[in-house]
Amino acid sequence: TVKMSEKGLGTVMSDNICFPAKLVHGHIWDLAEKKVDRIFFPIVVYEKNEYENALNAYNCPIVSSYADVIESAVQPNERFGIPLDRPVVNFNDDVLLKKICINYLRQFGIKKTLIKKGFDAALEACKAFKTDVAKKGSEYIEKARENKSLLIVLAGRPYHLDGLINHKIPGILTELGADIITEDAIPISGKSLEEVHVITQWAYPNRIYNAARWVAKESDNIQMVQLNSFGCGPDAVVIDETREILRAGQKNHTLIKVDEISNPGSVRLRLRSMVESLADFKLREKSVPLQRKPFLRFGKKDRKRTIWAPFFAEDYSSYLPPIFKSAGYDFKILPRPDKESVDLGLEYANNDICYPGIIVLGDIIKALKKEQYHPKDIAIGITQTGGQCRSSNYLSLIRKAMINAGFEDIPVISVTTSGGLIDQPGFQMNWLMKIKLLFFTTMYADCIAKMYYATAPREKTIGHSQKVRQHYMKTVRSAIVKEDYSKILHQLKNAVKDFNDIPVHKKDLPKMGVVGEIYAKYNYFANQDLVHWLIRQGIEPVLPPIVDYFIQDLVNYKENIKAGIRRKKLTDLLGVPIDWMIMAYHEKIQTIFSKFKYGLPFDDIRQIAQDASQILTMTNQFGEGWLIPGEIAAFAKNDIQHVISAQPFGCIANHIISKGVETKIKAVYPDMNLFHLDFDAGMSEVNVRNRLHFMIENL
Repeated sequence: TVKMSEKGLGTVMSDNICFPAKLVHGHIWDLAEKKVDRIFFPIVVYEKNEYENALNAYNCPIVSSYADVIESAVQPNERFGIPLDRPVVNFNDDVLLKKICINYLRQFGIKKTLIKKGFDAALEACKAFKTDVAKKGSEYIEKARENKSLLIVLAGRPYHLDGLINHKIPGILTELGADIITEDAIPISGKSLEEVHVITQWAYPNRIYNAARWVAKESDNIQMVQLNSFGCGPDAVVIDETREILRAGQKNHTLIKVDEISNPGSVRLRLRSMVESLADFKLREKSVPLQRKPFLRFGKKDRKRTIWAPFFAEDYSSYLPPIFKSAGYDFKILPRPDKESVDLGLEYANNDICYPGIIVLGDIIKALKKEQYHPKDIAIGITQTGGQCRSSNYLSLIRKAMINAGFEDIPVISVTTSGGLIDQPGFQMNWLMKIKLLFFTTMYADCIAKMYYATAPREKTIGHSQKVRQHYMKTVRSAIVKEDYSKILHQLKNAVKDFNDIPVHKKDLPKMGVVGEIYAKYNYFANQDLVHWLIRQGIEPVLPPIVDYFIQDLVNYKENIKAGIRRKKLTDLLGVPIDWMIMAYHEKIQTIFSKFKYGLPFDDIRQIAQDASQILTMTNQFGEGWLIPGEIAAFAKNDIQHVISAQPFGCIANHIISKGVETKIKAVYPDMNLFHLDFDAGMSEVNVRNRLHFMIENL
């Protein structure tokens, strides 16, 4: 029985962690104090994919990391001598699932033949259970259709079935006269979610979307109530899409947010109001569905449009137009974000979306309102990884905002290396052919950034290093367009010489590392000009090179095969020559950069991964994933013992892999001082500056 535990809650490293995660901490603490022999806490990465067009069947990205956070915070083995088993599990592939079960259970002396027999029986039991749920659901559906009785589809995450988490909401609804079924009792219609306007990447939201579609087509006595854990970031996308689907069917969207503060009175009042508002449903016929406004498709005839993209970071954005020019596309970077961007983002976005999402969306709406253009001449471009992050759904959020703001005649394209995210025949990039250009350009940008941040705090003439920086960011563009690699390297050699020649004060400066979510880390507006503030205090800011973010897949696919959650593919053979090629380029550029007098070397991504594996499971690949603890370890090895972790408020993934495993990081690197800064639309500059002053006192 799961109970609230003050001791367990006291071990939660981040207040932003969701209510169920806090309960899990308390539950594990209780188990440990009861001196159980062993705690089994699998890391579930994938669930079964039930829809033909679903890209992936990710489990919740936060749930996937609970075990690592608990191992770091509660420390069952260190404190209580109780092993915490946390095997990585893939429920999306029966072959891999069986392999994982065999590998785990054989350590207890169980014979392989018995494990296989038990596994096959378990699969049959699972199928039988799902059949029973669907059968029982169909009985209640038929009852509602025949008797016009009230039927509520109670949708949410799987853990919302727990009575402590859902605050007895199912019981309240049945007391009000409704029958209850869950979203997994709804028949799957056509096994396709093509009309859904978001990326169908998470298993449980796909079930909710399917249920919402079904409810939207039924008569008014069938309604939906959606449960949401307060502060659950990915649900900002899920809630919006569910609301839109139901609205198209002229149905109500009743959302109940739950957290550890139980207030059944207000919940009961809301649900009673909903039921009473449906009292006359017997007098109404089935609603006529409304047509949702379709999103414009970027076809081949649109290829000549200029692609507008939001500003990302001063160190990197200016290199994007020449890269895309080399591929035959006109690319324009929008003006930098400001307070107006935030205000417009809050106006047109779900307020639960993360701070970078609010800024990016606001940047686009601001430009469309202010810039001069013809709608037929432009398109909006946004990067998407397709991974377990709200940013993978920025495109759909931008589309909705543009429609609401009156710009529905402008297409939005996905700038991604992941195929299948969106049908856009007018935008085709052969990324494999562009690997060399992308890598050279990214490492060139990293080198210029590294030299600038090391020189600026030391320069005798304020602004000198900035002029050199801007010069080499501008003069390299023609070489990028022509894919002239020898000229790019020549420019880098000249840049190293010119930075070395800048007159500087010859003194040792304290260094402070900066890690965190990619936008909050590199975007000056998002982090309130953090690095320049450090420079003005006489501190050298050290930022990890962005190239590591893009080449971490050289490690990820191998780790996933090793963990048993991914099969080997024929295309994996390409990984070997790509790996060799990238490392050769890496060494060539590193040789040139090593001539810079203050330069810290680029770390090998494999070594970063090796260091990260001492802190958390390497299948933590959502957000920045294992890269953040890996970067912190790299700082520690370079004797940088003070590190700021910049996170958007509510970015739970990054709170998990930064703040959530802080205890483990300090166990491995006891001299490490971590400072966590959360940024959002309401964060005052005074508050941030006060905290920063406190942080640098020890330096």
